[in-house]
Amino acid sequence: MKQGEILNGTYQVIREIGKGGTGTVYLAWHLRLQKYVAVKQLYSRDINLSALRREVDILKNLKQANLPQVYDFMEADGLACTVMEYIQGTALNELSFQPGTLDEGMLWSWFSQLAEALVYLGKQKPAIIHSDIKPGNVIIMPDGNVCLIDFNIARGEHTRGKVEGYSKNYASPEQAMMAKAVIAREPSRMSLDSRSDQYSLAAVFYYLISGCTPTSEQPNYPLTKMQGLPYSPGLLALIDRAMSWDRGKRYRSAKDLLYALNHLEKQEESYRRRMTGRAVAAAVCGVLIVSLTAAAVGTGIMQRRQSYLSEYNALCDAAAAEDDSLARESGLAILNNSSYQRILNNNADQKAEILMAVGDSYYREGNYELSLTWYSQALQAAQGKETKLACYESYIVALTWCGYAVQAQTQLAQAQAEGFSGTGLLLARVGVAALTGETADCETLTEELINAGGTAEQSAQACLLTAQAQASGSEEELYWLKLARQYTSSRSVLRRIGGILAELAQGSSDQEEAQAYAAEAIECYTELCGMNYALLSDRTNLAVMLRFAGRDEECLEVLRECEEIDGGNCRVLTLLTMVCYETGDSASARSYCERALESLAASNAAGVSELGDGELSYLYEIADQLRVSYG
Repeated sequence: MKQGEILNGTYQVIREIGKGGTGTVYLAWHLRLQKYVAVKQLYSRDINLSALRREVDILKNLKQANLPQVYDFMEADGLACTVMEYIQGTALNELSFQPGTLDEGMLWSWFSQLAEALVYLGKQKPAIIHSDIKPGNVIIMPDGNVCLIDFNIARGEHTRGKVEGYSKNYASPEQAMMAKAVIAREPSRMSLDSRSDQYSLAAVFYYLISGCTPTSEQPNYPLTKMQGLPYSPGLLALIDRAMSWDRGKRYRSAKDLLYALNHLEKQEESYRRRMTGRAVAAAVCGVLIVSLTAAAVGTGIMQRRQSYLSEYNALCDAAAAEDDSLARESGLAILNNSSYQRILNNNADQKAEILMAVGDSYYREGNYELSLTWYSQALQAAQGKETKLACYESYIVALTWCGYAVQAQTQLAQAQAEGFSGTGLLLARVGVAALTGETADCETLTEELINAGGTAEQSAQACLLTAQAQASGSEEELYWLKLARQYTSSRSVLRRIGGILAELAQGSSDQEEAQAYAAEAIECYTELCGMNYALLSDRTNLAVMLRFAGRDEECLEVLRECEEIDGGNCRVLTLLTMVCYETGDSASARSYCERALESLAASNAAGVSELGDGELSYLYEIADQLRVSYG
């Protein structure tokens, strides 16, 4: 679907937001209801449209807090489409965490909410099986609760002989076997019931607790036998039972599973103590998730006020230091503390500032979609002119980064109608111009903002938006990115500059020019590698540029550092193969080539591609020359 395309006279396509095994999902704007929706276009043209329409009509009647509202069914370009409520938040598969770091109270809360959703689905006539529960289909919403999305392969209970698809790591064994029978065009006498969803739900929490991806190919190693997991034995045993290979050993229904979850404290006193004072969890994307525990404050007004000011000042310090995780945790703790509600209601602008601080923490991490939720709430709360202007600025710029042209223009017009002006709205105008392709206006407005004394952050953002408006990889984009670097120390900006310089070096036919670009790229990647939390890709990109510049010894030194960091990385092993082969070290080249091919086979099996086409073909060429066998 094309951006701006209007479907069925009602839904304006904004952009693609995801792909799965059964279709592509687009974010769209409901022109009549003035709200975002998710449109999923199914791949197959062999779908029984009448049956699918009946299924959607059933799903339209679902109304439960942890399920999205299904709105519509239609056809576009001969393909079936379903329209659902767009759920803002972060999918569980997008979380970055270490095993054992997720709070048990938060996991219990999510597990219980999803189990309640399954109980609700089981009460429908006929009962509904979701049949595609996996981390990517569970969204943590901004309020910390979860939502189970994507019903496009939902089945009726006791579905026999046929499935519409499956996710191999999270599908129940019986669903996986049925899908394989369909692929092999073999008959199947098996059927699905609610215990299949129970298995998949437990598999999601198996992953969240252990960090291990489950499998549908064989029984998974029990959580209760894993050493060092900081969770109560009762919860681990519950998940193991729900994931029993023999579905007869699982809980009889989602209702029984939920009952067991709600009565874990009866099984062990340690669990009761662990869960006492459990608070609603807050969603944190990209780094870590922490649960919020309401602060113990005195009952007196003065004590409560003093406690609030202490936490508010700590939030301000964290925000000023751009400590995003701490700022988010502090802001959410204040907003979720019921004893502070009267204070916040009496200090609307301060409440808006707290909401803005949480939004800023997501914005700086590049999670613009989630930042919108908080900026929107801040704008609604703000009363003072200065505070409201800051809210407008952040909200409009975040809308532009998300690609929401109509909404950004609407908010900009509203701000201007209310008499707001200044460098912040100049930045918003830059964003709108970038989004609508008015490159010359972008450049003029950015120069105007810088000359008007915009802050370093505003100047950097304006330059980045103007860079985005240029042709990707062009000298013009590079110019504006370099100008942005004068106002920000952002790693992502330096990384993009290095990438463009590398592309220009490799694409130039002028040897002297190419080497000049390569030297600049090497400087960028060297600086990145010297920073804390440098990425492995920064080091491999540095090695590629050193190899391009003919600095083979330095290249090998960097690649061996990469090998120490991740000795099984396919790209690292491939680059080592190439450099050793080119420098005449055939023995090392052979050894690295064999390891690279093994890693490549594992990557292909996992559906992950780590090599570009050129690197892949060169690896095979070297393997042929060295007589290294491969499949």
